[in-house]
Amino acid sequence: MITSGGDFLYRPTTVKDMLIKSEEKYRYNCAFTFLDGDGRRVEITYKKLMEDVESIALSLIYGLKVHDGKAAVICYNCYEWCVIYLACLYSGVVAVPVDRENSAADTEYILDFAGVTAVFCDKRSGEKLTKRSDISYI
Repeated sequence: MITSGGDFLYRPTTVKDMLIKSEEKYRYNCAFTFLDGDGRRVEITYKKLMEDVESIALSLIYGLKVHDGKAAVICYNCYEWCVIYLACLYSGVVAVPVDRENSAADTEYILDFAGVTAVFCDKRSGEKLTKRSDISYI
């Protein structure tokens, strides 16, 4: 797209592009706001969000070796869920969101059917899973 001044207007085509451009443009602006366990308001800047996303993305690729694979996300709605989901998209890993209220049998079926090689879960969700040697649990 060309603006009236003849300059090209950049439009991100992937979530990764969007995250990079948002961090560049809004680095110190608030990206997320939530209440912590004590009821205090916590603000996360685009810079911090990008640092967190890149950290998990690198762990997926180099630590867990989930290259072009699939990773399940099983936890309650929180900042960490968003970071993990975005890190999957950022790194090219397919994110498989799984409802934490599913039965253990349903969750195991989904993990098996999807062919995930990594599972990010909260403690409660992790306790009901049967640990398998072909899946990394975080």
